[in-house]
Amino acid sequence: MNFDFLLPSTLLRKGREYSRKLWVRVLIMGLLAVLSLLLSMLIERWIPQSLATYLTGSAADRLLSIIANAMLAVTTFSLSVMVTVYRSTSTQWTPRIHRLIVQDRTTQNTLAVFIGAYVYALIAIILRELGVFDDKRSFVLFVMTVIVLTVIVFSLIRWVLHLQTFGSLIDTSRQVEDQTRRPFKERLLNPCLGANPLTGDIPDSAKPFTADENGYIQHIYPEALNTVAENHGVKIYLKRNIGSFVFVNEPLMMIDRVGQPKDDEHTDETLHAGINASITIGDLRLSALVVLKALAVTGLMIAGARILSRLITGRLSRNEDISPTMRVLTAKLLQVVLFSLAVIVGLKAVGFDLTGLAVFSGAVGVGLGFGLQKVVSNLVSGVIILLDKSIKPGDVISLGDTFGWIEELGARYVSVVTRDGKEYLIPNEDLITSQVVNWSHTNKLVRLDLHFGVSYGDDPHRVRKLAIEAAAGVRRVLSNPNPPVCHITGFGDSSVDYILRFWITDPSDGLTNIKGNVYLALWDSFAANGVSFPFPQREVRVLPGSTLDTKATAPEAKE
Repeated sequence: MNFDFLLPSTLLRKGREYSRKLWVRVLIMGLLAVLSLLLSMLIERWIPQSLATYLTGSAADRLLSIIANAMLAVTTFSLSVMVTVYRSTSTQWTPRIHRLIVQDRTTQNTLAVFIGAYVYALIAIILRELGVFDDKRSFVLFVMTVIVLTVIVFSLIRWVLHLQTFGSLIDTSRQVEDQTRRPFKERLLNPCLGANPLTGDIPDSAKPFTADENGYIQHIYPEALNTVAENHGVKIYLKRNIGSFVFVNEPLMMIDRVGQPKDDEHTDETLHAGINASITIGDLRLSALVVLKALAVTGLMIAGARILSRLITGRLSRNEDISPTMRVLTAKLLQVVLFSLAVIVGLKAVGFDLTGLAVFSGAVGVGLGFGLQKVVSNLVSGVIILLDKSIKPGDVISLGDTFGWIEELGARYVSVVTRDGKEYLIPNEDLITSQVVNWSHTNKLVRLDLHFGVSYGDDPHRVRKLAIEAAAGVRRVLSNPNPPVCHITGFGDSSVDYILRFWITDPSDGLTNIKGNVYLALWDSFAANGVSFPFPQREVRVLPGSTLDTKATAPEAKE
């Protein structure tokens, strides 16, 4: 087996190659976020109890909610700025300079920090709901969250300062100078890039080694090539250098056999594989076969992700230890992660270069800001609702003329079922921007007010007593700890106006029906005790000297 890629110099070059890819930096930042949470759990055990209980988990919850809510907006804004710069520079500069701008370190690092912080906040919120970080052991979590917030602020300030010159002529020229100066310095220190200089002509016995695909030579690893040559008893003469464009079956190098392989494992096949592993050629050459392969592999990965998502969602729905809100949030998060991994792994399996996902993400950001504004607004609003727990399945809400209970929290809408069996699909954005009455947000206690009037001839003290007794006798009306009360609210034109206030604990069973029952109890109680409900009366007086014509006009004769 060939382990040439494990050489320190080769690993360093491989690391530099992958460090310029956006998805690698985002993945590393996400892993660091997970590791920081694991580290906080380990450190928490060594914190004294007196210090651990100094701060409760609610302090960390507020910071985590701020990070989770803010990172979505900041990341979308950053992607929009990135795609705007990428599109403008693609027409102003050459393709190589455009790729240099796409691989800008500050931009990639900032975006990676934002996404990593979002992952950190989501995982921390889930762990809090699962009880991993309880209120008594949340000191380290709070400190770690403060550190993450500090990194976010620093990255944001750096990003804003970088935007002042990002994509400009001065900044791009500076990057080109830096990128040009670095290879020149390396070439002066190592003229042959780790290989031996050719002092004569290539032997006639050497045979050509051709390229297997079209593209630019992106990397050559001389250390690995030297090891391959020693193991197979050959000499390798490079004909093309880094940056050269090669076609299929075009000679890359000449191979001259000068000895025997070290053992039987080093054959022509391993020689060919070792050379291909030591040279990187890009970009991907598309063909019908590659496209079909990509569709097949990606389809299988998505199907597997869907099956796994359904299994995990089913298990979460049966777990009573997790709140309904966190069940929905965890299920949605798992679906996004699984399907994203399915697409990335599927494309990567067939050889697609995922560096272009940065540009694609920027294009998506612009699309979100224009054509998909409402859709994205509903999606983001749904995430915010799940994070702040303002609305959860089973809650009784009122939105405008709609009164009912939450049946399901969707990615784009909330399903509200009324008492008459109608199901309203309310967009998540309306629940964020509009005034919503959640009858069961903090507790299920609900106060209802009834207005009525009685005649001026009835004793108000007796009326208040009868109203309270009538309301207390109705089922669902609480008598403890908040008994019904009745107060005079004013003296009307024909009646003394009262307000009757009482409490219930089951708004999901209806509000109109309980009000109707209390009104009926008032009617029965007042009728039994001689309390009357006055009718509106108007008194008309004729002033002296005026006349009132009461003569009816005869109807016209019909023809």
